[in-house]
Amino acid sequence: MSQTYFGATTVGIRGKDFVVLASERRMSYGGYILSRSIRKVFKITDKIGVA
Repeated sequence: MSQTYFGATTVGIRGKDFVVLASERRMSYGGYILSRSIRKVFKITDKIGVA
């Protein structure tokens, strides 16, 4: 049985007057890169985002 890792690098930083959400754009499956332009950070409202 082989092990497959599903995950991505995402970081969030909160400051006094700001928040930054950042993520890599690569999507992979096992050892294969399926895409290099996937969007993983989304704006919900002017004050809410999700990564």
